[in-house]
Amino acid sequence: MQKGVYAGLTFHRYEPGFVIQGGDPKGDGTGGYIEPGTASERRIPLEVKPHLQHGEAGVVAMARANEPNSASSQFYITLAPARFLDMQYAVFGRVIDGLPTVLSLRRSDKILEVAIEGGYSHNINEHSQNSSQPWINEQPEAKPGEFDISLDERTPRSETDIDLE
Repeated sequence: MQKGVYAGLTFHRYEPGFVIQGGDPKGDGTGGYIEPGTASERRIPLEVKPHLQHGEAGVVAMARANEPNSASSQFYITLAPARFLDMQYAVFGRVIDGLPTVLSLRRSDKILEVAIEGGYSHNINEHSQNSSQPWINEQPEAKPGEFDISLDERTPRSETDIDLE
């Protein structure tokens, strides 16, 4: 995330009572992270664990297309429990502070910055993903940490803390 991939991007999808989704460089739900050196979209293999579930509002997970290994840069935050997504989408975090802010997010709200604190050594100027994504953290066995998301002025709070699993 030190590359600033998410800074200035918006949440492009809002489904009331389900999810808010962001992380698309195109802003319309069709894009992913393009690797600068290759001009190819970076894809992330699906990684799921039974204990990482969509059992509450505030779960953070990788969005993807129909193909299980198609995740790239998009992520979503649940607005309510969504257990039917368990074992199908990679959960990598949860909101630990500022859930009312997350619940107030809407389509077109802008991500200003995200900074990792705690177990991660790299600074993220964005949202989402887990330690297996090399552009977030190149240390193979990084410990969980937290990251703060700074949102635009429309939101009632300027920061939301998310715990990375």
